[in-house]
Formats: sequence, C-alpha cells, structure tokens
Amino acid sequence: MGAIQGKDKLLLVRRLDEADSVAATKPLYQIEHKWEYSRDSKSQQTKDGAVPTSGGLEVSLSLKGLASRDDENEYMLSAVEDGATVEFWDVDLKGVQKEGKYPARYARGKVGKWSVPSNVEDLDEIETEATIEGKPVKGYATVSDKVIEEAQYAFRDTTPGSEEESGQG
Repeated sequence: MGAIQGKDKLLLVRRLDEADSVAATKPLYQIEHKWEYSRDSKSQQTKDGAVPTSGGLEVSLSLKGLASRDDENEYMLSAVEDGATVEFWDVDLKGVQKEGKYPARYARGKVGKWSVPSNVEDLDEIETEATIEGKPVKGYATVSDKVIEEAQYAFRDTTPGSEEESGQG
C-alpha cells in the first residue's frame, strides 16, 4: 500500500433540501479539505486517583479553494445564509472501487463560516467550515464522468488532431 495523496481525494457537496432533484457537485479549484475530530476529556480527582471522563464527539469539516465567478462558489455562501443542512462526500478516487462506486466518507452538517479574503498579491481563496451532525459514515459513492473529467485530464497523443483517450493510472 502506498501513501494517500490529497490530490486523489475530492469533496462533493449538496444541500439536503435538494437531495431529490440535484446531484452532488464538486466545488471548483479545491486546495484542501480537512476533517477534525475532537472530544473533550476531563478527569475527576478522587482519593483513589484520577477518574477520566470524556464528552461527546465533535466533528468539523473545513474546505479551502480558489474563488471563481460561478454558482458553485456561491453555493456554500447561500447554505450559510439560509441555515441549510449540507451533505458532504469525501471521495477517494484511487481507492478500490465496488460496483463502479468509489470509497467515500459521508456526513451532514451546517456550514457556519464562509470567508473570502481579497489580498492584492494573491488569488482569492474561499474558506468554509461546517459543523458535522453526529459521526461521518463510510460507504461508496457514485462519481459522474463530468466530475472525474474536471478532476483530471485525459491522455492525448502527440500527433496533430489526435483525440483524447482514457489514460492508464
């Protein structure tokens, strides 16, 4: 087994209130996404020593990407403004497929932060952060050919007018 590279994983998103009519989409120009799992732990001192206790699991998901002038980059902003629940799929494009689907981690949550700092010397980067409801679950997700094409380009031969063809990993 080789090391996992971040470029082989992408995040797909969809508002839960659109689940019956809209396919999950990939926010363009993803730079990174990060899962954070935490649990408060405390200890109660007793005459026999410390007794550890732990709080509930807290999960958050942050996403950073380059801003562009399209609907997908405004999608997360509207989720914050509307207080909408968003579905997230963290898809491993190099993972072992099962029945044509890719291994993925699925979660739902509320996007509570959306920011776009505009620095004079840099490209605008969108940053979002969501608080996840409960614990993410593992499964397999369908990824459309369009999303795959956006994530990578096809092989093209060196001859003029050659067509793109599916490449070998």
